[in-house]
Amino acid sequence: MMADLNLLPILYLLLILGLVVLFVISLVLFVKRIVENNQKRAEHYQNIEKKLDDIIALVKEKSD
Repeated sequence: MMADLNLLPILYLLLILGLVVLFVISLVLFVKRIVENNQKRAEHYQNIEKKLDDIIALVKEKSD
């Protein structure tokens, strides 16, 4: 009976620690995903800008 009473707080402590570790891992993965998406979006916008510059150059050549 005494072993059951002493085991319960240890289980609660392990549960809380597990939840904290899970939260930290989730937060790190979330931030990592946001950073990667921002980098991909920036590259995409740079490609669009380059294509627009090429189109503008072609239009200027054609009008000359």
